[in-house]
Amino acid sequence: MRYSPEALMAFVETVSCGSFSAAARRLRKSQSTISTAIAHLEADLGFSLFDRSSRQPVLTEEGKRVLSYVQAILSASDRLDEVALTLSGETEARLTFRPL
Repeated sequence: MRYSPEALMAFVETVSCGSFSAAARRLRKSQSTISTAIAHLEADLGFSLFDRSSRQPVLTEEGKRVLSYVQAILSASDRLDEVALTLSGETEARLTFRPL
């Protein structure tokens, strides 16, 4: 995958929480780790996801356009994990909790 799952999760959580620091708390990472992950994702994508000129990050138009795709990628990754467990014959149930 060209984009790191951690960066994709950082993006979605920042949108959900409304700030880098709140997303960091939810993901149990440092605020600088979240900021760096999103900066790398923005560099990979070639555009800014957030306008950082105000106190809280504001989703850019480009960020709004890609948000549903990022959410779909993360959801598909979760489903792939479930299918892989089933196909590998693992009998133990596994729950994955992703912060909302």
